[in-house]
Amino acid sequence: MLSRELIAILALLFCFVTYVMAVTRAVRRATRIIEWKTETEEDAEPAAQPSNAAQ
Repeated sequence: MLSRELIAILALLFCFVTYVMAVTRAVRRATRIIEWKTETEEDAEPAAQPSNAAQ
């Protein structure tokens, strides 16, 4: 039978791994959102500027 100390250590290790996974996922998602926004802004800028053909 596992001792309480060993169970506590394994529980802390599990919590730490879960925390690291959650933070990593959040950072990756934020990076993807920033990249998507910059791509969207770059695509929208030329369309927003008036063309010289109308002059």
